[in-house]
Amino acid sequence: MLILVTGGSGSGKSAFAEQLAVRFAGQICRERGGLYYLATMTARDGESLARIARHRAQRAGYGFRTVECGPDFFLSCAAGEDAVLAPAPVGTSETGQAVFGEQSVVMLEDLSNLLAGCLYPEPLWKAGEDACRMPEILGGLAAAAGCMVIVTNEIFSEPMAWGEETLNYIRLLGAWNARLAAAADGVAEVVCGIPVWHKARGTLGILKNSREREPEQGKPVRKGARMENGKTILVIGGAYQGKGAYVRAHFPQGYEVVSGYHEQIRRQLLEGRDCEREAEALLQKKGGLVIISDEIGGGLVPMNPFERAYRETVGRIHCMLAGEADSVIRVVCGIGEVLKGYL
Repeated sequence: MLILVTGGSGSGKSAFAEQLAVRFAGQICRERGGLYYLATMTARDGESLARIARHRAQRAGYGFRTVECGPDFFLSCAAGEDAVLAPAPVGTSETGQAVFGEQSVVMLEDLSNLLAGCLYPEPLWKAGEDACRMPEILGGLAAAAGCMVIVTNEIFSEPMAWGEETLNYIRLLGAWNARLAAAADGVAEVVCGIPVWHKARGTLGILKNSREREPEQGKPVRKGARMENGKTILVIGGAYQGKGAYVRAHFPQGYEVVSGYHEQIRRQLLEGRDCEREAEALLQKKGGLVIISDEIGGGLVPMNPFERAYRETVGRIHCMLAGEADSVIRVVCGIGEVLKGYL
């Protein structure tokens, strides 16, 4: 079984993938220790070390057996050589692909870091040859295990004039994502910590259970439908998607509307304020509240350290707001889709 989980920066995709892997492990693994975490990120500086530490703390207590798994392992699989994921007790098949056992659950975090490790600082693959085999290599690992959950990134919604080297990276990750999604049993996009399933084969009851969706969730908002007063509503979407017009059309008078909350987070960071505490204070307001904020987690990781921190912080605050809100609505091309709650 193969599950692909995608989402922007700070979207909560890693936490969701970990929880999903643990739920599968409870059904699949017969013995303790059958839950593996393949960590592909290479620590290069203090920022990456802090990110790794945060992810370790996030999955602490889940029972993962963490394996630092760089590109060399996957390259050896591509070359047909034996490869062993020490310290996990795994064997290898005649083709060199790892054999976890049919009662194992394997999580790979994440595909974009794995690709970066293969291409930089020097490409480890022949252009256009072995690099294109990665989806098949991962599919073989998924077939060997009981389940494999792969985390990837949404980096494709950024209108930048990138150089050829960066465009090659984006094209390769897009191709890997598409081929894995075509072969996968389930594909989930995580938005503000909420999974939106784009594919889920009918026999996978655990996927349906993990959706945690209300009866009307995922449906476009009806024309003329209006929310009742006294609720907290989070409205998100990309820039210029019609979020403001949507709110004016669907919410009655009496709601306090907070627009451009992502920009407020930027100002709070620049002023050294505690963004989480500010968001908690906002949620304490009485009466109806609508918070409008842009999704900014897509695209490549910014080079500027502040911009990286800003994008990650907005994602985390969105997850926190979504967790507390009565309803979460995503607006695309002026059309509202309910991700949480009722109309």
